[in-house]
Amino acid sequence: MTELVFGISYSLQEKKEFRYVVASIAGSNVRTGTLCQAPILQWRRLDRHLFQTSILARNRFMGFVDRLMRDRMNAKNIHGDVFSLLLKAKDPNTGQVLDSRQLGAESVNLIVAGKP
Repeated sequence: MTELVFGISYSLQEKKEFRYVVASIAGSNVRTGTLCQAPILQWRRLDRHLFQTSILARNRFMGFVDRLMRDRMNAKNIHGDVFSLLLKAKDPNTGQVLDSRQLGAESVNLIVAGKP
């Protein structure tokens, strides 16, 4: 999936170095899914105590996303991937391109959507 979306293959399931990514997505989703069903758990930040492992998984996943974006932005001569389209995308009302925060959010969506 990373090759299609970002033009760089990380072989998330084959390489030991990146196997943690899929597990991190799943671990992070525990907290997210629970909070969707029971948002009251955010009261007084209770979720931060109940889902410490999930938060650690999210942080590890976000570290991977940061690395992926950094590698992709530094890569030369990559064309035809989905990320290239995001880099060229412009808001139809303002004509502005996506900022780094928006690119990061879209990257997370694309990676999670492609999780096996």
